[in-house]
Amino acid sequence: MGSTETSTAFFTDRQFRGEAYTLRLRWDNFSFIAMGSQWDPSLADCGYRIALYTISKSRYDWALYLWHRDEGPYGDMADIGFADPMWGYSNVSTGAGVVAAQSITEIDIPFADFVREQLK
Repeated sequence: MGSTETSTAFFTDRQFRGEAYTLRLRWDNFSFIAMGSQWDPSLADCGYRIALYTISKSRYDWALYLWHRDEGPYGDMADIGFADPMWGYSNVSTGAGVVAAQSITEIDIPFADFVREQLK
């Protein structure tokens, strides 16, 4: 589940029934474009950053609500008047918000050596 607008996706262990999951990334169409009047070797110093977030259950419930509201059938049906509008998710006693947590791990994949080799 996720969004192409924010370049994010989320999944939960509920989707894998307690099994291990190996995250595999496919780059089928990768390109390197450098524009300029002269080649500058520092242009080859590039890479790709992947950010993996671990989120609390409250943050997951909020994301799931947003997904249902924005991309799920209930939100679509409510938009055209065929379903009751969805109310937001809240874990605060007053219903006024969400208390949640997340942590981030960033992984940098350097491409400099690969690019330099391809440009020879």
